[in-house]
Amino acid sequence: MNENTHQQVAILGAGPAGLRMAAGCQRAGIPYTVYERHSEVGGLWDINRPDSPMYEAAHFISSKRQSAFHAFPMPADFPDYPSHRQIFDWLKAYAEHSGIGRAIRFNTEVSRVVRTGDCWYVETSRGERIEHAAVVLAHGSNWVPRWPDYPGVFNGEQWHSSQFKRAAQLSGKRVLIVGAGNSGCDIACEAARTAEAAFLSMRRGYHFLPKHLFGIPSDEFSARAGDAPIWLKRPFFTLLKSMVTGDLQRLGLPQPTHRLFESHPIMNTQVLHYLQHGDLRVVDDIAALDGDGVQFKSGQRERIDLIIYATGYEKPLHFVECGNALTPADFWWQVFAKSQPSLYSMSLFETNSGAYPLFDVMADAIVADIVSQQAGDGASKRFHRRLADSEHAVRGGLNLIDSERHMVYVDSQSFRRRLRALTRLHFQT
Repeated sequence: MNENTHQQVAILGAGPAGLRMAAGCQRAGIPYTVYERHSEVGGLWDINRPDSPMYEAAHFISSKRQSAFHAFPMPADFPDYPSHRQIFDWLKAYAEHSGIGRAIRFNTEVSRVVRTGDCWYVETSRGERIEHAAVVLAHGSNWVPRWPDYPGVFNGEQWHSSQFKRAAQLSGKRVLIVGAGNSGCDIACEAARTAEAAFLSMRRGYHFLPKHLFGIPSDEFSARAGDAPIWLKRPFFTLLKSMVTGDLQRLGLPQPTHRLFESHPIMNTQVLHYLQHGDLRVVDDIAALDGDGVQFKSGQRERIDLIIYATGYEKPLHFVECGNALTPADFWWQVFAKSQPSLYSMSLFETNSGAYPLFDVMADAIVADIVSQQAGDGASKRFHRRLADSEHAVRGGLNLIDSERHMVYVDSQSFRRRLRALTRLHFQT
């Protein structure tokens, strides 16, 4: 344990966000301790940890050049969309390169974080109660499965997507995947290849985008448009999408009721391949579980052996005690706690591109804010006032659909540009 823990920053988690935050503290000379409940860095990307939601076929949804830390690009020999094993190796290399391993307390789970007076106390699974000057929540957001509630009784198996690991688990079964996010579509493709029958339940329509446009990763292609306004980007990409995928209603997919970019698009046209070949079928929302089958709202019924709920994850904050119960709405820009200036989060947001470049600007802004608070120069207070005044800008003008997920959604380019500018303005970094 480092000395003077009352001046240290507590970083919860040694996944990508925690590693980037630790590297930022180290460069700034801020003492810190990283608490990690597992025995290795990398967070969910370590498929061998018992609680990892990773599955064998998983690859990055965003491309390597749009997903790496600014000062540590991914290797040139990585494919455009690296596998989970490549990302895990890269994160371990980053931890070694940054020299932060000695400040990580492995096999140490944080059970509670308590605000008392001007101090934070971190309580661990080892029975410790350790004082800290600031706390950064970098524990990730894919650990607590969200389960839907449907009427009726089902006699088969029910899994959350976090329990799925490999295609062989689906062999010989009639499988229903509930939820058409990127993970749901990945699992649906695995089911289409290996299951006896595969069904994908969708409550609403989505826009499907290919991972490459003109041989270039789609997010890289979009990034080249720079700061083009959404009213210009949307018709351009809508036209490209229609040229690549055509009318998806012919495949049984519901028509989206929102415009492109008003929800996260699905970066998976492989699922369209399986729909086109009849290896996967689309069904609507579940009306009721029905013994050995499932009844859908359309009146259709299918016999099902296994239901996999790709229905996302909760964003728990119950372990942080600082007065009223915290929610994501209690953080400016999903990062800076409104009523607790020395509390930060890097785990509460959703975005439309790679998260790691956002970790770059988050970590730099948090470090600058901590330094300013310790110096007492007043810049931190001005910074927080400006965050409050400009919070609406992080959506980049997007009119997002009304859902729990999109309540914490930020536009990647707008977020990075604006937070970097505010950090420079107030802290002269």
